Amino acid sequence: MTKLQTPLTNLLACALLLLGGTTFIGCGGVTDSTNDEQPGEQPGDGEGTEDGVADPNGDDDGDGYTNAEEDHAGTDPNDADSVIYQGGWPYNMTKDTIEDPGWDDTASVGSVLPHFIAMDQNEEMVDLYDFAFRGKKIVLDTGTPWCKPCKAIAAYLSDGDESHLNWKGPNDDQPEGPYPWWKEEYSDLYQMVQDGDIYWITIIFTEATPIDIGDIQEWDETYPNEHIPVLFDEDNELVNHIPVTCYPTLNILDENLEFLNVTSCGPFDGLRLLFP
Repeated sequence: MTKLQTPLTNLLACALLLLGGTTFIGCGGVTDSTNDEQPGEQPGDGEGTEDGVADPNGDDDGDGYTNAEEDHAGTDPNDADSVIYQGGWPYNMTKDTIEDPGWDDTASVGSVLPHFIAMDQNEEMVDLYDFAFRGKKIVLDTGTPWCKPCKAIAAYLSDGDESHLNWKGPNDDQPEGPYPWWKEEYSDLYQMVQDGDIYWITIIFTEATPIDIGDIQEWDETYPNEHIPVLFDEDNELVNHIPVTCYPTLNILDENLEFLNVTSCGPFDGLRLLFP
């Protein structure tokens, strides 16, 4: 056999081996035909970028938080069960840049919300500073578990049925009609919450009758809305800061957590701000 014939014979043998599904590493760089690795890949390479480094803006585990957010918060970006908030609330990696004014002064228009952290319906501590810098208004809806109009708003925000917002007067003896603070032009409110156009945060507190996290969870079970965190103002920090004197009361923050209104009683001003 000549020198020219030798490589041709080897190539023929390699071709026959490959056709038989056999791996033969020594044939001119031929590798296993069942190996799906692509040129330039290494075993275990991630798919976020070409060099195998996870994309910080990606969401490798599909839990709704970016890889960068999870790295910053200390959760696992590759484990869907390891999440920042079970409720899926936003996370703000720059919240440490917000200057906390403290609780010494009461709220005023233009003042920044003090650093408020409270337990939610999932028994997790939620930081309201995580809602900042998203380009959305933030609604602080304060009320008690036994407040009838508070329940009416919650029921409406649960299913969008405006009939929940009807009443028969304070003594239940008048013709049925909408609460005096509700107007037809507010009917898009439910969809605004559902679409994420605004953040609606329900804050439950008590004045005298003791309540606990079980009351918060019962509220969420009775009026479920996956977009609304229900927080327990256990020490009445926020309620006293505003201060709230009747309920429900709506106060609106801008994306920088500055108060757009400071209302101690009722939802009138808050609704007007949402629907100018």
